[in-house]
Formats: sequence, C-alpha cells, structure tokens
Amino acid sequence: MSTELIKFDDNQLEIIKTTIAKGTTDEQFALFIQVCQLTGLNPFARQIYAVVRKVKKQVNGRDVWEPEMSIQTSIDGYRLLAQRSAEYQGQDGPYFLDKKTGKWTDYWIESYPPDAARVGVLRKGFTQFLYAVARFESYAVRGYNERTHKMDGELKNLWAKMPEVMISKVAEALALRRAFPAELSGVYTKEEMEQADMPLPDVPPTPPTPSVHVVQEQHNPEQEAEQVESEVVVSEPVSVSALRARVDEIKPTSRRGEVMNFEQFYQVVARKPYTADDAISPEESGKLNRQLDEIVRIRANKQQQSA
Repeated sequence: MSTELIKFDDNQLEIIKTTIAKGTTDEQFALFIQVCQLTGLNPFARQIYAVVRKVKKQVNGRDVWEPEMSIQTSIDGYRLLAQRSAEYQGQDGPYFLDKKTGKWTDYWIESYPPDAARVGVLRKGFTQFLYAVARFESYAVRGYNERTHKMDGELKNLWAKMPEVMISKVAEALALRRAFPAELSGVYTKEEMEQADMPLPDVPPTPPTPSVHVVQEQHNPEQEAEQVESEVVVSEPVSVSALRARVDEIKPTSRRGEVMNFEQFYQVVARKPYTADDAISPEESGKLNRQLDEIVRIRANKQQQSA
C-alpha cells in the first residue's frame, strides 16, 4: 500500500489526545497513532478517529467497567485505503433483499427497511467479485425498549431516515475488508460500530429511604417481601429497568433465605407471575419500591443492633 508515513508534532499529539481520541489510555492512544501512521489516514481530516466506550468485565468475581477503544473510519476512508492499494478494480451492487418477496433488487423505494444488503468488490488478480452480506437487524441502531428491557425499540438516527443507505455502507465495508484484509485490519466503519457505541439507558437513582414506623422490628426472611404497606411513605414509581436494578442491588430473600430475582420478587409482592409483556402500573411500582425500602430499613436496624 503506497502511503506516506504521517507524522505528528507534540502539539498535534496533544490536540488529538484531548479531542479526536478523548478518553483513551496512554496505551490505547499510542495504538491509535500507530494505526493512523500505518494506514495514512489523517485524524485532523476526520478520516479516522478513536471511540471509547465503557465495557463491563469480570475482575476477581466483580463487575468492573473499563474503557475499550475501537478505531473507526468512514466508508470514504475505506474506499480511500482500497484505492491507494492500486489493486482496487471496482464494485458490484449494492443489492437489497426484500423480506416480503424474498428477492434481491438493485434499488430500494419501499417505506420499510430492507432485510439485508449485498455488495461485491473486485481486486486485481481476482477472477470474480468477492461478496459480503449484511443483515439489517444485525447492525441497525434502535432505542431502548422498556417492555423487553433490550435495545430493540424504534430505529434511531439515520437508520430511521435512510435505512437502505446505512445497511449498504455496512455491506460495502464488509466486502472491502474481505478483499483488502491487510490494508483494513483493525479499522472499522462508523456504520458497523454504531450499534455498539449506543449509550446504555440511564437508570434513575435509587429513591431515598422513607421514614417509617413499623410495629414489628424483628428481622424475619419470611416477612421481607410481605412487610408493611399502609404505614410506609409511598415512594415515587420508577421504570421497570430501575426496579430490576434495585432488586439486583438489594437482593431480597425468600422464606427459605434464598436470594430472589426480579421475577420471583414481583410474584411474591404482586401475588401474580410477571411476564415480559406485562406493563407494571404505578400502584405496583410503588408497592415494589415500598417493600424494597422496608427490607433496607430492617437490615440497617439489624446491623445497628449487632454493632
């Protein structure tokens, strides 16, 4: 690949570190600069950039959020790298798969997204195009769904406005990387990584423990999930995702002293099974929060007594 080695002075490195590669560790930043130099892509021209996101990892049995970097470029950057190789011989496509007819077409005018896109790339020495297929649902960016607790809600950003353009870019990137693995190794397009870069939904903070008056102070696992209702100040209802987070944090116990998950705790308190299709009412949300508040209070009192 005929590219001149890009060099940066100390001032330029500082600018890249605080803007284009903001949030990278020293090791990640050194790797990013090396990739810029090897590929010949200029970060100041927005041809390449570093994206840092928090990833949950297990460290000594505990969940730890650590920064993880992905080096990304635009589809134009991919095309530039392929062109610089002097072996790029053109493309075929994109083609789109219509999920209703099951047929491929070279144009898209439907109001719904295509099921997949296919692009072929021809490199010097190849006898035929090298194709790659990208499924729409594998890369489309969607919002958070309160009902399923997953990122499978409404389409977001350009994936909602021009889905056929976005998925065709992904298919083209996949085909280019297959045809030029040495030139494009370790660098991904924004369209490929946009789903992974979507921030997780914010979980509302745990509401403060209300002041309560309870007749019975003795701790009993059987009563943790069935404690007082009328004498507790009502907490504000929160989303299902926040309730799940509270249950996972507080870890209420069953009558046998076993830790309950959200579904088990809901069934004990609401006296009915919970399914993913259920919509929790404000009354049920408040009831669940009150029981969790009471469990926290009882445990705190027990710790004070034993201290």
